[in-house]
Amino acid sequence: MNHVDFSSWPPHQEATFQVYEQVREESQRRAWMIGGAVAGVFFVLLIGVSLAIPPHKVDLSKDMNMSNITKKTAAPTK
Repeated sequence: MNHVDFSSWPPHQEATFQVYEQVREESQRRAWMIGGAVAGVFFVLLIGVSLAIPPHKVDLSKDMNMSNITKKTAAPTK
């Protein structure tokens, strides 16, 4: 990136800030690389765990007593 004329200061004062701009760019580039690497590792780990561990299946109907729900009683006779 061109670090010339980024402020309204005289050129000799502006030149003293070029070092800080370069450090900022390098830090930003390094942060994006680290963030991308961490995201990639997390994605691979997430896919690996989701493929390796079977989902937990719960059958809620196995303990239901359907005779309580559909109980048919005979009509009372008089």
